[in-house]
Amino acid sequence: MKANRTRFLRKSLAFLAAAILILSSMSVFALSSGALTPSYTFSDAYTYSPYYQKLISYELTGDQRFDVLSVAFTQLGYHEGNSEADMDGLNTSGDKNFVEYNRLYGKLDNGEGNGTSYGYAWCAAFVSWCLRQSQVPKDLATTEVSCNRMTKWYQEKSQFKKRASGYTPIPGDIIMFVNKVGST
Repeated sequence: MKANRTRFLRKSLAFLAAAILILSSMSVFALSSGALTPSYTFSDAYTYSPYYQKLISYELTGDQRFDVLSVAFTQLGYHEGNSEADMDGLNTSGDKNFVEYNRLYGKLDNGEGNGTSYGYAWCAAFVSWCLRQSQVPKDLATTEVSCNRMTKWYQEKSQFKKRASGYTPIPGDIIMFVNKVGST
């Protein structure tokens, strides 16, 4: 289980860090730089965490690719919790998918025993969260909790490139991994 969790976390970070290629077919969009303005009301647990302090201390540069990656880096070390009261990122033994990033999308029932809650797989939600905190406009990047729906959205916008296309990812691109059952 620990190996699966580690693999999931690595894929989640790689998913953003090489972080469909939102801006690949467009030039970098410069927005006004300055203090980061949260895109929603954070949970109380998160506002008392060091991850919140790192996030709100970050000043946007206006380079969206850089800002998305920088926002993601403010969250390095964050751990998922076991309940809605446990979303400060400090529970190193948490394994129920309760993360602040899912609050942006809302409560869902993932069928894993958490009921309708914020406790669901969060890789796409984390990417969406970083995009929203970086003020990437919603018409350029979707807010999504499903990797499949996220992929479809970028395909419909002609922003998705398959590996076989020859495109070389650059920092700020979103990379989607195919998870084949039984593969290692």
